[in-house]
Amino acid sequence: MRLLPVVVALAAVLLSLRLSSSSSPRLSSAVSYSVSPALPAPLPKDDRLTRMMERHFLDQGIEAPEHFAFDHAGDIFFGVADGRIMRTRADAVTGALSEPQLVVYTGDPSLVDRLHPCGSEESEAICGRPLGMAFDAAGLLLVADAYLGLLEIDPAAKSKRVLLREVDGRPLYFANSVVVGPKTELVYFTDSSSRWRRREFIYEVLEAAPTGGLIAFDRVRKEARVLAHNLAFPNGILVDPRAEKFLLFNELNRARILRFDLAKQPASKALPAVDAAAVLPTDGRPAAQDASSSALSILLDNLPGIPDNLAWESAAASGSVSSGPAYFWVGCGTKRTQPFSLTDFLAGWPSVRATLAALVPKEFFLKLVPRIGLLLRVEVADVTTGREARIAEALQDPAGARSALLTGAYEHRGYLYIGSISHDVKFVGRIPWGAANRTDTTHRWN
Repeated sequence: MRLLPVVVALAAVLLSLRLSSSSSPRLSSAVSYSVSPALPAPLPKDDRLTRMMERHFLDQGIEAPEHFAFDHAGDIFFGVADGRIMRTRADAVTGALSEPQLVVYTGDPSLVDRLHPCGSEESEAICGRPLGMAFDAAGLLLVADAYLGLLEIDPAAKSKRVLLREVDGRPLYFANSVVVGPKTELVYFTDSSSRWRRREFIYEVLEAAPTGGLIAFDRVRKEARVLAHNLAFPNGILVDPRAEKFLLFNELNRARILRFDLAKQPASKALPAVDAAAVLPTDGRPAAQDASSSALSILLDNLPGIPDNLAWESAAASGSVSSGPAYFWVGCGTKRTQPFSLTDFLAGWPSVRATLAALVPKEFFLKLVPRIGLLLRVEVADVTTGREARIAEALQDPAGARSALLTGAYEHRGYLYIGSISHDVKFVGRIPWGAANRTDTTHRWN
């Protein structure tokens, strides 16, 4: 820590040489924060993702499949880096996957030039970048596109329409994850940032300012409501699979999973949005509002990984678990455990983070991220309330040999389909996951 002032001084000198460059980002809103006084203990040893990972569709143009969704017929849908939404199916007997077929591009590939084809960062806003996906009861696919907003896809017609591009006059800047309420058919989704686009997500992490929101959209009335704002990179989201009484979603920049009580604050009522920064502050200040009376609360904090998407296990997702424990998956981009986490180390030094962002190309920061494949299986004590959760186990690829920068795990007919934002992941990855895996206590979290 004694070297930190020297590092800052040297960085400031270097910064002065680059301030005239228009390409240098300005982290003008960087904040000081703290996730926890102490990092989680090291992860228990596990290499199931290394040993069990199957890789499908290699060398077929599949890159960074972020999210998977499954229709009523059992077809498998996923979005990839070049803006395509693809469809495949697993054989009911052998599990073999059929050749992937194009459903739609979320954007318009005809508008790109040869120098920046679909799949490049420069073309993401044109070709689209589908992130979260969820089917409704009618078989329509809801998609959160990072640039184009909230979309509705008809897979049968291979058609699309944009449902929502702005809320309360503010453009959706980073639509991320989406679910559909089983009772109301309301669409709930996260908008991760009002400052940075998906291709600049590393600056959202470095700035760490709470500018994201949790939003509900009524497709019939064409009304959108912000349920909670001032969230620090809200990302993956789940809805109570039976009664639609609560939402669970993660706050990536605070390494925690939050719960939103739809009984206390129904999405159908025009109530003021919950100010997350006031109810659940992480900057050392006392809460400005009474958290006990708020619809927003912490379900699980100080996670051992940087959380991305959330997905119920199939039993909970289908609504067949009427009471008692239920499980969901948390994809983690990397770990944050003892003895060191760079993001936690820099959390209290916003000026250092701002300086580094101006000096260092964003691609370099990803090289500092520990390469690991990490999925957390979380147990909720009672699915009817969505309260009291614990980590049940952690599946890992310790060296990131076959998977890294994971976004989530999605269970379907005996397999876990693995999402990733890594451009090195040029395949659809999955591992076998059946009843024996779910009841195996060998790898339980201690």
